[in-house]
Amino acid sequence: MDIYKIPSNTYTVHGNTKKELTLDEKDILTKSIELINENNKDILMLYRGIKMKYQLSRLNCNSIFDVFDKLFMVGDKASNFYNDIAKLDNKNELRRNYLLDINDISDDTFNFIYNTINDEILDENTEFERYFENTTEREFLEVIQSINPRDKLSIRDYYYAYLHTMGTSVEKYSHYISTTVDHRIALDFSGDSEQLIFHFILTKPYLKFAVYSRNSGYFGRLCKKYNLPTYKARYSDENEISIKGGLLPHFIFGIEYISKDKKSEFIVNPYLFKENYNINEITTKGFPINQEYFMDVINSTNYNRFAVVYNDGNIIKQFDTK
Repeated sequence: MDIYKIPSNTYTVHGNTKKELTLDEKDILTKSIELINENNKDILMLYRGIKMKYQLSRLNCNSIFDVFDKLFMVGDKASNFYNDIAKLDNKNELRRNYLLDINDISDDTFNFIYNTINDEILDENTEFERYFENTTEREFLEVIQSINPRDKLSIRDYYYAYLHTMGTSVEKYSHYISTTVDHRIALDFSGDSEQLIFHFILTKPYLKFAVYSRNSGYFGRLCKKYNLPTYKARYSDENEISIKGGLLPHFIFGIEYISKDKKSEFIVNPYLFKENYNINEITTKGFPINQEYFMDVINSTNYNRFAVVYNDGNIIKQFDTK
């Protein structure tokens, strides 16, 4: 695995203003990077590229450092937390009855998954494609209905991640966001004007939050248990990892900001420098985010909902913000 590095121009935020690092903070940052590299067998450092203008809109911000301040409080969320949950897109009033919740395992959701996969068949004559071509919607649903809720949610996530990486319209109301282990790929996806690249720590067990090649064995065994097909990840050169719900602020190590003139700065999560914070917990518990004002902050954004997570990493429920 590559050695993790960050840009040399490092800052943090205080309030909604950029702040120079003190000597003590620089020392803490150096030790933290060393710790991440020492634990690279137990964590993944992921990158997510996005255009700054999108974050300004989502977070309802006027300044770039207000963006950072909010992101380190509420994180970066999947599009379904931002878009109108009742609409297929932002241009019409058509309602949908599937993928309404982060834990939605309804028949309508699996009908949608079945039909969307069929619509996207590429005639590659794979076992996965042949299954959906030769199995009716009713037959597929009968299998799904026989599965216990826990396994059913995992299978939904597995097939949902397939749709997500295909770049279909599911992205408009996706419960996943795309990340990569390749910084260059994230850079390519961040546009060509003002750019943001998240540096995010994914901890084990990865399958709690992520669907990707490294945990495909688990999902494959689960599908075979119910005689359901498995697939090979598309666009493997992009090293894409689909993260459920979004990037929790507790594990956003920092955000790289690339200006219009291509100058790069790294904004360190300010909670790294919280008094008495044990940096050894970075790779296990993340940062001690003070979310006393979480509802005030998220209600000031254009997000419509969020998910609550237990300390053991299990997403439990989706809530509306307003």
